[in-house]
This record gives sequence, structure tokens and C-alpha cells, in this order.
Amino acid sequence: MIVHIQDLKSLKQAWVTLVKMYNTNTQARKMQLKQELHNLQKNKMNISDYSTKVKNLVDALASIGAPVDDENLVAVTLNELRKDYNQFRTSIVVRKTFPNFQDVITLLISEEMRIIGTSSNQGSQESAFYSNTNRGKGRGGKTSFRS
Repeated sequence: MIVHIQDLKSLKQAWVTLVKMYNTNTQARKMQLKQELHNLQKNKMNISDYSTKVKNLVDALASIGAPVDDENLVAVTLNELRKDYNQFRTSIVVRKTFPNFQDVITLLISEEMRIIGTSSNQGSQESAFYSNTNRGKGRGGKTSFRS
């Protein structure tokens, strides 16, 4: 930083130069953080990890004077969920009172457990179906009946 102001003649010039540098860096950082927030996708992260990443980006934005209001935070969080969260997303959007970010995360953790439970139940039901279709065929796959 000193390199940028060492040849200036007055403190005022130095101050103006530093303010311009800081504002430019802050503006670029703000745009970068907003881009990261809007492009963040849950993909295979669990809800806890996903919400931590969202919260870290929001905190970083707030620290440079660009806070994200709770309603936008919830909207961004819901928009980046996978398709298996569509029913959940709809249930949040149609509520009379829009929940805050922390409430949405709590609800999302419950929804994640439900989705995981549903997919593991489907897997065990499919396994049971396939194992039941081969019953009664005997060792060689041929069944013989004698009259």
C-alpha cells in the first residue's frame, strides 16, 4: 500500500488515493461475493455445509458494507436447491409469513432427513421386489412339477 502513496506530496493526496483504492477493491470484492452467493449450488453438500457457505458469503458481504436482507437470503438459498426440494420450496413460498433464514435452514435439515429416508426406503423396497421375483424357482432356475 505504501508503494501507491510514497511519492505523493501531501497527506490529502495520500488519503484520496487510499480511499479510491479501497473503494475499487471493495466494489470488486462485493461483486465477486455476490456472484459467488448467486452461483452457489447445494449439489451433494448436506444442508449444514451448504448453509455455512451461504452464511460465510453473507457475513463477508456485510463486513464490506453490503448486507443481504433476510428475504433475499432465503430466496437465494431456496433457488439453488436440487429438484428433489421442489415441494419444500413451494411450501415455503406459499406461506402467509415468510420465514427467516435460520428457520428455513432448520426446516431444510428436516426435509433433508426426509428425502434421505425416502430414497433409502425406495432402495430397500426395490431390493425386496427383486429378491422376491426369483423365489420358488429352485436351484437351477427351472421348476418342475410332477403329477
